[in-house]
Amino acid sequence: MDLIRMAAKVLEVGEEEIRMSRAEKFTTIRYIIWHYMHYKMGKSISELSHLFHYSPRTVFYGINKIKNGMLTQKYYRDKYDDFIRDIVARCQY
Repeated sequence: MDLIRMAAKVLEVGEEEIRMSRAEKFTTIRYIIWHYMHYKMGKSISELSHLFHYSPRTVFYGINKIKNGMLTQKYYRDKYDDFIRDIVARCQY
């Protein structure tokens, strides 16, 4: 999971916090990772569900929260842009 590892490094937190914490800071980045992996890497909701140990409904909710948020709120657009610039750009695929 290069994205999680790189996100943890950039945010200076543990990978488990990104995977499991319910704090907004971590849920937002987790949802952004799910959104990116779903739309840009072609991972299905089922795959993400198994990979992150969340229910498919939770993964679907997170992906849609980011998708809809980017359409209506600058906060989510900025967070997604930061994610692409600071994390995705540094990952090796």
